[in-house]
Amino acid sequence: MTSTQPENEDQALQEKLRLSEQIVHLTIQIRQQEERDDQERLLELVQTKGQAWVDLLQSLNVTALHVLSAIGEHEPIKGIQIARQLGITKGAISKVTRKLLEQELIFSERLPNNRKEIYFRLSQKGREIFKWHQQLHPQLEEQGRQFLLRYSIDELQLIVRFCQDYLNQG
Repeated sequence: MTSTQPENEDQALQEKLRLSEQIVHLTIQIRQQEERDDQERLLELVQTKGQAWVDLLQSLNVTALHVLSAIGEHEPIKGIQIARQLGITKGAISKVTRKLLEQELIFSERLPNNRKEIYFRLSQKGREIFKWHQQLHPQLEEQGRQFLLRYSIDELQLIVRFCQDYLNQG
């Protein structure tokens, strides 16, 4: 037995629990950091548009940006569809869309053949933010690829397996 291996099953379980907790904490930190970076890069893009755009963008949280993206990618789209796509509650979507409506970044409509359900579309201002946000994705993906090149194939396969398992757990 090597010095790094736990001496018994109880110690092994404790170490697995400790490492699992650390991984969960780190994945949350990674997601939060990526969201902050995304917001900062978007702010850099709109600097040239003037202070009103900067102020508008700073008033939006990451969820609002994701809702704008979901609407821009699938408009017209219902709130329930946005909630499913983003994995958040209908109540959260209602709150965010209400704010986006007030800021005139989206508008709601009822389709002629379906007067019951409300659909969302981007306004011209919302479309501008959506386009800026979409411009960031290739840059972020390339940075991610460059970062991952430091790992071996075996390590990358483990990371892929971990991510797939993590996403498929619930």
